[in-house]
This record gives sequence, structure tokens and C-alpha cells, in this order.
Amino acid sequence: MRDCEWTSELAAHINGLIDFRVQHVRLWLDSNLQRFQAGHAIIDDLRRRLENMVIEMKTNVQLCRAQCASCHLFCVLNRLHEGDHSCETTHMCLSNCRFCESDPKNCNMSYVISCRLITIS
Repeated sequence: MRDCEWTSELAAHINGLIDFRVQHVRLWLDSNLQRFQAGHAIIDDLRRRLENMVIEMKTNVQLCRAQCASCHLFCVLNRLHEGDHSCETTHMCLSNCRFCESDPKNCNMSYVISCRLITIS
């Protein structure tokens, strides 16, 4: 899988988890606040605070996606992280490529996407 697709799917998965949790909290609030009259300033303030926290949560889990300091993959750390960018991999070749032959090593080469055509007869 290409790195851009993988990081996009990771970001979508994280956002999906946040959306699921936020929906759970909203349902909890609705069920626990239904006995109170609508329009109370305190209840409205609570809902505004929840929405602000949702925005902050989603902002804090965005991926950096800058180039890793050791390779050409995207940085998967928080977009506000300090220090070097990191893809959080071992930087070891995962397949027998022409650079590593049968001895995988840390070649620091840009990752090359290879496609193999499989024919079924």
C-alpha cells in the first residue's frame, strides 16, 4: 500500500474512533439532560464546551505527514510534535528488493512501490 494511502486510512480510522466516542458522549448527555428544560444557559454552555473539546481533540490527533528524518515516508507523529519527524518504522526493507537482495538491511533508500501482474490461467 502506498504511504499516502496508508496515512490517509490511519487518519480516517482515528477520526472514526473519535466520532464514535463523541457520539457516545452526546447520547449520554442527551439522556441525562432530558429531564431539564431546554434553553438553560448552563446546559447550553456545557454543549458548547463539548463541541470545543471535540474540535480540540480532532486537531490534536492530526498526523504531521512531513517527510521522515530517516527515509521518504510520512511522519505519523502529531502535527504539533517537537523534534525530528518519524515514520515510526524500523527502516528495514520488508521485501527482497534489488538493493537488499536476500539480506534485508537499513538501506535508507526511498521506498519504491512495486506492482506484480498476476495472471490466472
